[in-house]
Amino acid sequence: MLEEAQSIANIGSWEFDIATQRITWSAQPFRIFGMNPNDVPPSFEEYLQMLGEEYRERALGLIQEAMVNGTSYVIEGRILTRDGKVRYQEGRGKGITDGQGKIIRLVGTVRDITERYVRLQDLQQSETRLKSIIDNTKAIEATIAMDGVITFVSNTFYSTLGFSPEMVIGKKFQEFVHHDYLATMEELLFQM
Repeated sequence: MLEEAQSIANIGSWEFDIATQRITWSAQPFRIFGMNPNDVPPSFEEYLQMLGEEYRERALGLIQEAMVNGTSYVIEGRILTRDGKVRYQEGRGKGITDGQGKIIRLVGTVRDITERYVRLQDLQQSETRLKSIIDNTKAIEATIAMDGVITFVSNTFYSTLGFSPEMVIGKKFQEFVHHDYLATMEELLFQM
């Protein structure tokens, strides 16, 4: 039942014996890393080589700290699977001690976050395109949160009104509206 739950959630568990340097995986980490669950788990060095270069050193530092101090960690990053695919994982781990307080093993989970990562990248690209469109129009654009705080202003806002984004973002819009128009602006904003 645990294996089925891990498969549904796309999360797996692992254990690393510090003395023997042996990694034990449940079935799901094998799938996440593009391997057959009947394969032998990778060595610690092989595992590190599957991590993206841009976060390998940070991951190693967190793992080493957990081995020495027993600290818990969470890290996200790119992996290159054995079957040649690029995926993204969230790894969690912590140290386990023996009866004398010595860290003897690490335990943790690995979760495939590729889908979430791809959606986030798509959203960021969409926001970049939208910002480019807004910044290249002649319209004065601002985004105001429901509490009246300005969260975005276009370049035209600055070039026309003379307020830099730093002067406006994070402030209440009421500070920039003439008192004769304030009631109308508040009514329009709070109708949405």
